Amino acid sequence: MPLNRGQIPFTILSGAGSYLDWVLMAAPAVPRDHFEMIQLRIEELVGREVTRQIGRKMAREDLLELKLDQTYDAGMKENLEWAFSYQYPYQADTRLYTMMSVSELKKQSQIGRDEAAMGTERGEDGWIRELEPEGDEAKENTGEAEEKKPEPVFRPGGASRGTAYHRALECLPFHKIHSLSDTKKALLSLHEQGYLDQESYEWVDPKDIWRFLESPLGERMALAQAEGRLFKEQQFMIGVPAAKMGYEGSKELVLVQGVIDAYMEEAEGLILIDYKTDRILRKDREKGAELLKERYQVQIDSYERALCQITGKKAAGRFIYSFALQKEIAV
Repeated sequence: MPLNRGQIPFTILSGAGSYLDWVLMAAPAVPRDHFEMIQLRIEELVGREVTRQIGRKMAREDLLELKLDQTYDAGMKENLEWAFSYQYPYQADTRLYTMMSVSELKKQSQIGRDEAAMGTERGEDGWIRELEPEGDEAKENTGEAEEKKPEPVFRPGGASRGTAYHRALECLPFHKIHSLSDTKKALLSLHEQGYLDQESYEWVDPKDIWRFLESPLGERMALAQAEGRLFKEQQFMIGVPAAKMGYEGSKELVLVQGVIDAYMEEAEGLILIDYKTDRILRKDREKGAELLKERYQVQIDSYERALCQITGKKAAGRFIYSFALQKEIAV
């Protein structure tokens, strides 16, 4: 074989029809004691294949002729029965998530809209419609004239109404706000300082915030903030027995994480507060209140469990404040 500078030319290598061709090309360069070549006759290969196929056919016929009601090997029968009847003792844990958020717990417990989308409706023209008062509520006069702010245009991934309200309530000093005018100034200050971006600032209606602060719950929270007893945006991560979350038979713990909107310390114990911006038909306030209580029961239960576990204190009250209904709801 002609070599090119001690190498087999590429034209010859590329013309190989199989791996064996390359092996044979390299054979002359391999020492005899490193290379063993056995030449087989075609008759031997054919004979081996025929023997193998005959053996397979006989084995197949033997299997087909087996009597299924007869035990050929008692030990093997026992092992097979045990294997096929075995039940995994931790089957309940295979459906278990090792970590969950409170929002995921809420979704598992009821079918509803995601909170990030609640409190908004997108009209046919592409605008998001805020809640509009009905009947006498449309005639409410706050005592101060104001220009109606333009509604923000829908932007996928932008700040939702619920997120904007939660951010504003987290940052506002409740005890320093005594009028609607103070509310407007406080919101504008948050926007100018960068605590609220432009979209969030446009979402938040000062009248909604002021009505909340005028409510009995709002007044209690303002007093608690002035006295240092109000805590906002409390993050938590706790271990909850899976059995208490509906996974019967499981002995595992599930990590549950979330954020409590606010809680305050009072003489009787802790008061848990959760803000909701869900869209609720105002013509039936009582039905709306019951709907919110049912929708968020699991979520509030998780918040209370976390709060008591973190602080070591008991909860004396649990409230949802609905901005759609403009009222507090005991849960």
